Amino acid sequence: MRTFDLIVIGGGPAGYVGAIRAAQLGMKVALVEKQNIGGTCLNWGCIPTKALLHSSELYKEASTGENCGVSATVSYDIEKAYTYKDQIVSKLKKGIEGLLKANKVEIIEGLATFADIHSILINGELYGADKFLIATGSSVATIPIKGIELTVNSNDVTSVPTIGERIAIIGGGVIGVEFASHYLNLGKDVTIFEFQDQIVSVLDDDLIRHLTMHMKKEGAKLKVKTEVLAISKHEEQFTLEYKSKDKVETEVYDLVISCVGRKPNTEGLGLDLLSIDMYRGAVVINKYMQTSIPTIYAAGDVTNKIQLAHFASAQAIAAVEHMAGVSVSQDLHIVPGCIYTTPEAAYVGLNERDCKDDVVVSKYMMAGNGKSMIMGQDRGFIKTIFDARTGVLIGAQMLGANATELIHEYAVAIANQLTAHDISKTIHAHPTVAESLLECVEESMGKAIHTMPKRK
Repeated sequence: MRTFDLIVIGGGPAGYVGAIRAAQLGMKVALVEKQNIGGTCLNWGCIPTKALLHSSELYKEASTGENCGVSATVSYDIEKAYTYKDQIVSKLKKGIEGLLKANKVEIIEGLATFADIHSILINGELYGADKFLIATGSSVATIPIKGIELTVNSNDVTSVPTIGERIAIIGGGVIGVEFASHYLNLGKDVTIFEFQDQIVSVLDDDLIRHLTMHMKKEGAKLKVKTEVLAISKHEEQFTLEYKSKDKVETEVYDLVISCVGRKPNTEGLGLDLLSIDMYRGAVVINKYMQTSIPTIYAAGDVTNKIQLAHFASAQAIAAVEHMAGVSVSQDLHIVPGCIYTTPEAAYVGLNERDCKDDVVVSKYMMAGNGKSMIMGQDRGFIKTIFDARTGVLIGAQMLGANATELIHEYAVAIANQLTAHDISKTIHAHPTVAESLLECVEESMGKAIHTMPKRK
């Protein structure tokens, strides 16, 4: 039986990152992957969706450039768009494989099953390790709706060229609204069905209202507090039956996409044999990412903490650093979240609705930002939340151009417990979208220059 210091099960953002960090710390590491290095994020999720969104945003921008003096006849070639996506995925996958090999991480292809707490079985062969890291990620979830098997899911959409004139999206979470933005960019008729009373509930109510208004302006139909009852198919069209306000109705679509969340991948691992603690299908871990068996760790979506690729990587790094007895290098409490709609949304730290103590909330409307106006994305706003007692930034949210890039300035500020005064010391260049970050912070101190003073 071949043995290692660490065997990582799963090659996604938790798995390959954890494997490389462990190798950097001097461990002999093997990584087991049953399908594709890079996991869901690289092969079906984060990267493919953003590549497709980029192509549809370019199409929309070129189609609506007359106000900027640009007139053109443009078309959208879906086959070329998916080829573009595939090329990016392939290049990144080869890069990750190269990094693993350069760090002397052995890649083993196959499905891993625990034989006992010290060994796993892969392709009929036993492998042993002092420690294990479970990083098997998650897969698309489903819900008990009659005919749900007729729909396509998020993996399907990014794998095979998928389009239609009338599109129904079941689920108004992050994945659902991103796909909605993609198809709206292409001029399609999009309807989102959401069981809750609003979309993307991770955001504060005021940002949700702004995003909702923008999506409606772009042509989206948002059916919230709506239950999908059944789906049927006749020839190439789908009939969707739904209930809203105690009234049952039906509508016909060319395409129905199910975006109802994800579930942890634990099947086939043999965790029941080891009696590892589980909760609602997820692996239970402590603050060091250890399971109920101290030598077996877990990180990423399989733990069902926060289903974000960058959080999975941070968890994995923390896990292997704990194994190696070194200080954990990242703060796992400060996790930025990004939503790649048009305009983009982002958040970090506490929501306003979750703040029970005294806070100072300030806002800056992007309509006053010159760069956003030039880019044609002057809708939305930035919001900061400061602790009223200490003056420290504890939360921020934003809706606007480049929000997914800009949020990290506030993440650094929260992690380092910076006050409004601390942040305002840094000059921000003009014209940039980033200068709005400073403007919003200065508004919290009553010093904002480009914001109308509040009436007394």
